[in-house]
Amino acid sequence: MCGIVGTTLAEECPPELLARMTGALAHRGPDASGMWRDERVALGHRRLAILDPTPAGTQPMASPDGGAVIVYNGEVYNHRRLRTLLPRRAWASECDTETLLALYEHEGLAFLDRLTGMFAFALYDARAGRLFLVRDRLGIKPLYYSFDGRRLVFASELRALRVHPAFDAEIDPRAVEQYALLSTIPEPLTIHRGAHKLPAGHLLEYDIASRKLSLRRWWDPRDWLRLETPPPANPAKAIRQHVDRLEELLTGAVEDRTLSDVPLGCFLSGGIDSSSVALALSAKSMATPKTFCVGFEQAAYDESGYAARIAKELGTEHVTERLTSGDARALVPGIGRVLDEPFADASFLPSLLLCEAARRHVTVALSGDGGDEIFLGYDRYRWLTQVLGATEHVPLSLRRTAAAMLARVPHYRASMLGRAMGWKRAEEAYPWIFIGWNAAWAESLLGRPIHFDRHPLMKFVRQARALPPVRAAGYADLRLYLPDDILTKMDRASMWHSLEVRVPLLDHRIVQWSLGLPSWIQGAPEEPKRLLRLLLARHLPERLFRRPKAGFAVPLHRWLRGSLRPLLEEALSPAELRRHGLFDARAVRQTMDRHFSGRWNHERQLWTLLAFQLWYAETHR
Repeated sequence: MCGIVGTTLAEECPPELLARMTGALAHRGPDASGMWRDERVALGHRRLAILDPTPAGTQPMASPDGGAVIVYNGEVYNHRRLRTLLPRRAWASECDTETLLALYEHEGLAFLDRLTGMFAFALYDARAGRLFLVRDRLGIKPLYYSFDGRRLVFASELRALRVHPAFDAEIDPRAVEQYALLSTIPEPLTIHRGAHKLPAGHLLEYDIASRKLSLRRWWDPRDWLRLETPPPANPAKAIRQHVDRLEELLTGAVEDRTLSDVPLGCFLSGGIDSSSVALALSAKSMATPKTFCVGFEQAAYDESGYAARIAKELGTEHVTERLTSGDARALVPGIGRVLDEPFADASFLPSLLLCEAARRHVTVALSGDGGDEIFLGYDRYRWLTQVLGATEHVPLSLRRTAAAMLARVPHYRASMLGRAMGWKRAEEAYPWIFIGWNAAWAESLLGRPIHFDRHPLMKFVRQARALPPVRAAGYADLRLYLPDDILTKMDRASMWHSLEVRVPLLDHRIVQWSLGLPSWIQGAPEEPKRLLRLLLARHLPERLFRRPKAGFAVPLHRWLRGSLRPLLEEALSPAELRRHGLFDARAVRQTMDRHFSGRWNHERQLWTLLAFQLWYAETHR
């Protein structure tokens, strides 16, 4: 796992500038740094050595004849098998970087379909005068780029782009609008007008001579969607067969992800997803696996007891870290340094602590991320079904009247369900459930209307409109929430502590298989993550995991009224808000006063504002 940077117009990027850009990513790769340049392209790399930690794996890496050069962030787990498909050659290293170069030399970019892993890389074909930027299928690893018509610059994080003097760091109001709704910024937007995220599963090709960019999708999840099918005469038998298939796929995915020349462990929260991964790891590991968990002071948020019992059942060496209100008070002021752009999923805090604890023991950790998206585990899928069932025969005019009344109820779930009642078509209810509850507040905060029909989440559910609403919602989350929230959160938290995190449930073979599963197999929304639950039940007592979903939530509403209130008051003061003028100060004050009264819970809105302010203060000193 590493950090990469690069630019065209190499003559305008002297070595000291390239070194500063590369150095901005030192946390992503503390083990080594490297640079390469010719008259057209300059490349930089920071290395976290996982496979072949010897100097033979140093990057940037060139092909034997110097015709192709690569800088690469990620892991390709099947690279040793892929080497057997190539003509015989003398390998200089055991690392997957060299394998990627050899594959490109042999078959061009067609090799992408063969890769199993997570990756973001830049490959410069000096002979053809082309630079390729590639991101993995699901967006596990990040890649940002900026193009001003003359110069293409790219990096693993925006902080490296901001070092370049030609970078346009102006804040993009479109990104601010999406951030107010989502608490994240969806691809391809970034907080800066002059930069873009390379979308998941996409390839950017740059012709250096003509200065032409072309962007195309090289992997599309829509190719794997299948229409709903009715259950067979014996559904129980079919479900057992699907559990068999899941166990086979997950076992293989975890085994692939144990490829490492450094210590490896596993996150274990006590939930369905991480328990499934830990189960597969404990079955395959020759030594006693290490597992890691975060617990909380408040019992309502604490699943660490379940995690400890599952760890005991699996025979792992278990480590529990506690996150207290005091820890939050110490952690929060510094998150502006960690966050590359505004990001307000509050579970980032325990994730950051979890990664710090794991890094004291291992360099690689397996995670259960992705299970909710691919096995339809979110509670909001059940809410969607409830809303549709209760309102599908009610005239639209009456639904909208009820929605307006519920929107005034001082509880976010009532407001969310109320707004969802205004849907025109079934698939359009989901965006209202997901973020519609926040629309009125976002409009008051920004002082302008938001065109909700144009939201990317609406685009994704419409792409899957032929499917049942719950499956369409899961597809939309796979396209938006997974890369822009879940995977961004874990990449930032883990790489800040130089920890590589691997996600077996997002093995593309599992994802592709799951996308075609009908609702009666998935069990959602009545029995979310049915297949994972049945798999666990084969090996663990059901009392350990048969319980309501808890997620990775934190007692944020209490912290914002207590230990974090002084920081909140300072960061959201009129003077601090005037520094950028993006948010209406009266709307901000009203949100704070309502939350402090105890009658309203505005933790999400206030955390969204606080995270933005901390990021802004850090990047605009």
